[in-house]
Amino acid sequence: MNRNLDERNLRKTWLKQKFSSWEYHEELLALHQDYLASLHHHWAKPEIQKQYPDDFKSMQSPVFTNFDKVQKPGEITKSEWHSKPTVGWADAISYNFNRGMDFAGCNEYAGMDDAERIRLNSLVGQMLMHCQNIKTMINNGFVSRRTGTDDLILDEEITGPIAWPENWREDLPESEGALLSELEGLRVKAGEPAPQGGLWKAVDVSGRQHRVQAGERLPDLGSAYGTTIWRRVGD
Repeated sequence: MNRNLDERNLRKTWLKQKFSSWEYHEELLALHQDYLASLHHHWAKPEIQKQYPDDFKSMQSPVFTNFDKVQKPGEITKSEWHSKPTVGWADAISYNFNRGMDFAGCNEYAGMDDAERIRLNSLVGQMLMHCQNIKTMINNGFVSRRTGTDDLILDEEITGPIAWPENWREDLPESEGALLSELEGLRVKAGEPAPQGGLWKAVDVSGRQHRVQAGERLPDLGSAYGTTIWRRVGD
């Protein structure tokens, strides 16, 4: 892999770097903090508490009990953020949206005006996309089991809208091989050259490992993916 990659692959590299970064996780926490602060403000109103007593009780617990546990932006330092194996709060925030309110049986927007309701729904959508992108990147590098490729990362219907900075190429690592080594979770399809030498492990073929030199093509073991997917596991 070299700097002569076409723009499509360079964009994949940039997105993989973004979705596994501390900065992107901080964006998730900032969205959650905005959403949570708005809910607290709404449910602090005495007239709302009086008009919707059952919803107010459920919002206190389990909703706020769960949501208040999420860390605030800046509480996780960059040196503490590890993209693998943990996904920070991406799992917990997804869990809270599925359990915190739905299972409480309450209407978190009771008595809220339409404009604020629409704004908060937009925040929820953005958060769930962030959670999905973080977990998908860290768990399987956006490699599709059906196709064995990572093309899905360029589909904004999957990832949500991406705000591409004009100078995004300047944020790419000096070598794409260095990025693969850093993430250690990026997959390579059988038949493709290894971007970096070392020990590679078949994702779904138990115990099968293969040591290769950079540029050597990885073998196909006839896996459940239709073609074997390899992950670099060390030097």
